[in-house]
Amino acid sequence: MNQMFDLPALTDVSVQATSKLYRAMRDAENAVIDMPEDFELYTNLDYLAYPKAVRAFEEDWDAAYANAQKISTTKIPAKELKTIQRIRALLTLAEGVGATDHERHTAYTQIRKMLGELKHVSVPDRALLHIEEKQRLALAV
Repeated sequence: MNQMFDLPALTDVSVQATSKLYRAMRDAENAVIDMPEDFELYTNLDYLAYPKAVRAFEEDWDAAYANAQKISTTKIPAKELKTIQRIRALLTLAEGVGATDHERHTAYTQIRKMLGELKHVSVPDRALLHIEEKQRLALAV
């Protein structure tokens, strides 16, 4: 989750490189995995749809990652940067071995609320699911 805060451009599809990355990821997920009938250990697979899509995804990942590193957090207002620092502190508390169930539950509840308040950091659904799963695990222990 730290990359989401350190490199917010990786989740912001309004950034051209990130948008291209997500399209390439979708294309790789949907590419047909077709193997030639005469497949051997040294068969050149460069012309097949799936390997081509995966290579394009890798190239777009590298470009989006480099762009996100260049941008970093420069476009995030100071108020949101403070919120991110608070979220990180709460995550450290919640994931620490010394936290009680009540402290974890309270921390995750506050984190979910603060994530909803962020305007310049896109929070993927998977991140929210991860937080909720952590909360369920913490409560079950």
